[in-house]
Amino acid sequence: WERGLRAASPTMFPAPVAEPSTPRFWTGRLVSAALPRAVEALAAAHRVSGSTVLLTASAALVAAGQGHPVAAVMPIAGNRAAEGHRTLVSTLSQDALFILRMDEAGPDADFTDLLAGAWPAALAGYRAASYDPADFDALLDRMSAERGTEVHPYCCFNDMRLVERPAAPRPAPHPDQDAALRRRGVLDFPATQDRVACRYCLHVSGDDSALTVTLTADTAYLPPHTIHAHLRAIEEVVVTASAGNPPLLTELPALLTKTEEAAR
Repeated sequence: WERGLRAASPTMFPAPVAEPSTPRFWTGRLVSAALPRAVEALAAAHRVSGSTVLLTASAALVAAGQGHPVAAVMPIAGNRAAEGHRTLVSTLSQDALFILRMDEAGPDADFTDLLAGAWPAALAGYRAASYDPADFDALLDRMSAERGTEVHPYCCFNDMRLVERPAAPRPAPHPDQDAALRRRGVLDFPATQDRVACRYCLHVSGDDSALTVTLTADTAYLPPHTIHAHLRAIEEVVVTASAGNPPLLTELPALLTKTEEAAR
């Protein structure tokens, strides 16, 4: 944890960019028929999990949007991999830490170049996701004092699908099919809240027919149109990469700008 946090900026969203809405926290939702097959194709091609594909896409866009060379995201870990934990009747989930080193990719790197390193980085985070909360709080307090500012990513990821099975082989969709599937997508704001202990919280659910990706965010740091922009950009990155046209990492800020303008 300490090594990972030291590699990243103290927090992913350091400064408010707008007056907060009322209620302050908005949940944007994308229901995408294009994502399931695209995620499957990328996961199979790069020998990673579909969850890692989505985690990497969201982390890369957070880093690109904020100008960070390193992304720090806190996935929710179920902590039931150990045999003795599988049948416990209790909440065992805790935050993990995923560190995505955008700075170690070459100048011509594209999104898919991140996946090989993202897989072991995610595994390392999940393996270190069982700890005494008091020790975790003490670590954050000590690092905050050392750096002179609060240290906490305030950026989380939760893949709520209960199990991820290897996908049955399916032919890669034709670009026309991708476009048709994306037109079927639904983008809305189903909920608002007054208080959430995070600034960016992405949730994934769904099945082989469609994935639902929700982003609950603090509107002082991510206004509503920016929330929708991140959701559309995740879909854009994954779908275009699965079709063999992955965006360059240097293109991600412009992609977010484009999707943000479209969401206004």
